[in-house]
Amino acid sequence: MESIDEIEKTNNYAHLAEIKELGYNWNDNFADGFSDGLISKIQTCIDNLILQPSIFPTACNSIQLEYEKKNGDYLEFEISELEVNCLYIRNSNPKEYTFSFDITKMNKIIKEFYG
Repeated sequence: MESIDEIEKTNNYAHLAEIKELGYNWNDNFADGFSDGLISKIQTCIDNLILQPSIFPTACNSIQLEYEKKNGDYLEFEISELEVNCLYIRNSNPKEYTFSFDITKMNKIIKEFYG
């Protein structure tokens, strides 16, 4: 029997495959499709993050990874070819910062968010 984590990974792989197939104008607002390099980064996230996120394409040539707690706390990584933009809202206090793609740093932020 598969664990919940393995089921979530399988679902995220399937969702990423759908995102990979999105072409130009996928949102009827002239958004571009997603590069193989960006898809590869998200694959790395699915393979290596300590908790599986919800995954969403954006119209900004990025893919967003989200975590949300029942109390309203929210964590978002918006990953592009060049960087990771992080939005972290805990106890209604937002923090935003940008860094280079780094799974270790992302896992540290996820641990802090759920810690």
